Amino acid sequence: MRVTLKDIAKKANVNFTLVSKYINKTPGVSIRAETRQRIEDAIRELNHRPIAAARALRSGKSNTLGLAVYNLTNEYFAHYADAAIRETEKCGYKLLISVSRDKSLESAVASLDSNQVDGIICCDNFNSPQLTCPIISEQAYSVDSMKESMRQAVNYLKRKHCRNMTGIYFGSPLWAEMFDSVNTPAFPVESYDFPVPMDQRADRLRKICRERPDAVFLAGWVTVNLFSSILDREFPDYDPVILTWANCKGPFMKNPRIKGVILTSTLLLIKELITALTMQIRQSGDVVYPHCIPSRFLPREDPDFITLEADTFSLT
Repeated sequence: MRVTLKDIAKKANVNFTLVSKYINKTPGVSIRAETRQRIEDAIRELNHRPIAAARALRSGKSNTLGLAVYNLTNEYFAHYADAAIRETEKCGYKLLISVSRDKSLESAVASLDSNQVDGIICCDNFNSPQLTCPIISEQAYSVDSMKESMRQAVNYLKRKHCRNMTGIYFGSPLWAEMFDSVNTPAFPVESYDFPVPMDQRADRLRKICRERPDAVFLAGWVTVNLFSSILDREFPDYDPVILTWANCKGPFMKNPRIKGVILTSTLLLIKELITALTMQIRQSGDVVYPHCIPSRFLPREDPDFITLEADTFSLT
């Protein structure tokens, strides 16, 4: 049988209204320490569990955040969601996850918004003025640190006597911005927004092999492995310097063709996104952007590179 506030009031020998104000943390209400203790004891002894839906009706808040994420059968996004759950709980919220199985997160975001979450975290860049709740995504953090790391990567390539580079990314304009920041007449950098389907991706990689840039930057370890297999099978006489972006570690980093990485922290990013979103919800103000997420360029020659060659997958 469900425990009511009246049951708690009777057990604690206090007024029903006082119990309601205590449980709902009504501002401006002063309750003596001894009375507060009796209410807490009654709640514990009766094993009272507040009804989330009722609280939401009273406060206008569901105390729930939403996460729009790509297919959870992907190892990276499964770990991303797990870290988001833990960080959300630290901030006193529950997390509702909506999954998109294609390149667009629009339907996943719309589903979360219709479920009346207080705010949405998006694992990719997404924005919509039609949402009824605030949303924060990876486009919110500064790319200045990543640009500096990209400049370090280009300087490394120059020391390796590379004269040009081709950069590959998926969807995010932030990558195009970073590649443009190092594109100069002395060191030309071409960049491509890659298709998601693997067959189309392979065709584009073959085209790059025929163009033969000295260096190739691939933003994704699945693409690095695909590119390596194409080089081994179809272009054995072409041996470019391969760089990539690492926000996780695992067996894939043992690929000897990877000569350096731009290293960032997914765990720190998730923490900053959720902290910024919950601050905005509680303050009902403008978007509070996360702190800049630090990054650095790490060549394979650096002793720290070996820490990325883990036997099991995990986020950095």
